[in-house]
Amino acid sequence: MKEEWRDEEQMIMENSFGTVPGSESTTTMVTIMTINEERRRGSFEWYDANTAGDRYYCEGGLWFSDDMILNDFDGNFDLPPRVVQYLYDNDMLDESDISMWKKNGKIWEDRRTTEEEE
Repeated sequence: MKEEWRDEEQMIMENSFGTVPGSESTTTMVTIMTINEERRRGSFEWYDANTAGDRYYCEGGLWFSDDMILNDFDGNFDLPPRVVQYLYDNDMLDESDISMWKKNGKIWEDRRTTEEEE
């Protein structure tokens, strides 16, 4: 499985001292995610479309349990918003991850609550 999205994002660069001055901007970000269910692994790339990743770029790996629930990721401090939303929409997150990402706004639609109300 391979997905690709383009979204306008408010971006900043950070390091161990905090936000890098002058790094804040709104830009079109490209997110590419692949998942190999047979191997229970995946990957993601997240970069700005304007510079093809020269200004903003990250990539990383995704690892899943036998029942395809995300149990680890690497390559960035946090996952790109589209990756989190895709994993949520496809029941690939455990409840602690769902709770964490709802609090910081990465999950923008609570599909489960909507389905229960219908």
